[in-house]
Amino acid sequence: MSSTPRASRLPPRIATSAWKIWALVATLAVGACATHNLRADRLFEAGRFAEAETAYLDLLAGKQAEGKRREHFLYRLGLIYALPASSRYDPVKAERYLQELLDREPQRAYAVQASLVLALQVQTNQLRQVLAEETERARLLRLDLERLQSKAARVESEATDQENRGKRLASEIARLRQQIDQLSSELSERERELERIKQIDLEGPP
Repeated sequence: MSSTPRASRLPPRIATSAWKIWALVATLAVGACATHNLRADRLFEAGRFAEAETAYLDLLAGKQAEGKRREHFLYRLGLIYALPASSRYDPVKAERYLQELLDREPQRAYAVQASLVLALQVQTNQLRQVLAEETERARLLRLDLERLQSKAARVESEATDQENRGKRLASEIARLRQQIDQLSSELSERERELERIKQIDLEGPP
């Protein structure tokens, strides 16, 4: 049997909490620091992430991107790329924008949530790696199973052939024994006949 990779499993508590916290982050993100009442915010809160991305990038490049507003734009862009449900999901970009935000030493709300999202990125990557390893393990196990099933079918077929061959041989042996018995009976009859003939010759006239 072929060897299969051994996955480094995450503790179930971490795996379960990762998805729960993502859901929590998505919920909090709608209302978090959304006091600017910008079109980009409304698009984000409506789940129109592709349009929100364009709007935030435009704002980030404009004159409004100063101080807390820049932190807000960076955070929302990080979420657009970090949320698994986003049509613009891109972990690399998410890390870039969130790390830029943290490098600015933002206000506590942004710092805590950005750190949380980055930590969840790590857990999500670990979960994806575990999933890939388990998928490969399952694939190899399926191949092993198919090989064993094929071998079992071949052995079963050979056993059936052997059984049929044994039945044919047993039938042939029985036929030969019948012939032997018949020939033995004929031989005995001839031997008795010869004895009678000899007896007649011995008892003939002088």
